[in-house]
Amino acid sequence: MADIHVIYARGSKPIVKNEAEFFSSGEPVFWCFHSDDDQIDSVELKFDDPRATFFTGKGRDPWGNEDPLVFRARMKNGRADFYGHVPAYPNETRPVLAKYTVRGLDAKGDPVEWTVVDPVIFTSKP
Repeated sequence: MADIHVIYARGSKPIVKNEAEFFSSGEPVFWCFHSDDDQIDSVELKFDDPRATFFTGKGRDPWGNEDPLVFRARMKNGRADFYGHVPAYPNETRPVLAKYTVRGLDAKGDPVEWTVVDPVIFTSKP
């Protein structure tokens, strides 16, 4: 399983570990968020490409969202984690670049401006 860590250290830019890795279709990807800033109440991850359905079958999250491109999780004791699966891209003959946006949200659900980062995942063909 692939691990991607997003670190929110108060007063610093977000740090993304294992950001641009090659993952195979069907492989699980585990995202783990760490923060020392109490302003960050939850985190949200959203893919840009409508084919990047990493969260198919997740059901509704606590905020009622069923979108397979989006996952949101509450921070607990400075940590949140969740996983998805790399989708198949059946009509592609080359690796696919899956860009996504990660943001920290405050207790009202508003983005915490300094937390936004746009990592990528490369999906290799099986």
